[in-house]
Amino acid sequence: MSKLRIPQIVEAKTSAYTVTDSDFGKLLTNRGASASVTFTLPTATAANSGCWVEFYTCAAQPIVLSPATADTLVVHADLTADTLTTASTIGQHLTTVSDGTGWLVISDPSAATTATAVTAVVLAS
Repeated sequence: MSKLRIPQIVEAKTSAYTVTDSDFGKLLTNRGASASVTFTLPTATAANSGCWVEFYTCAAQPIVLSPATADTLVVHADLTADTLTTASTIGQHLTTVSDGTGWLVISDPSAATTATAVTAVVLAS
C-alpha cells in the first residue's frame, strides 16, 4: 500500500514579490538573491483565514515581510507590526498564517528578527 504524498511547492524569488492566493501552502525562498527580498502579503480576509505561506532564507540576505494592510502582522510581542525583517543568515524560517484579520508570524527559535514598533528581538536557540 503506497502512501499519499503531497509535495510542498518551493519557489525562489530574487526581487520584491507580491504573494497571491495561488502561493498559499508554498515555501518561498530568497535563493539566488543578491539583496534583501520583500514579500508583500495579501490583505487578510475571512476568505483566506487559515491559509499560510512559508519563507526561508537560502541566501545570506534578509527577507522582509510586509502586509498589504498596515498594522496587521502579529509578531514577537507586537500585535500591529508593519513589517518584519529577518537576519541576513541562511536558514531563517518563517510561517505566516492568516486569521482573517491579520497575519500571524511563526518563526523558528533560530530566527533573529526585527519588526517595526519593536526595537529588536533575538530568540534563544
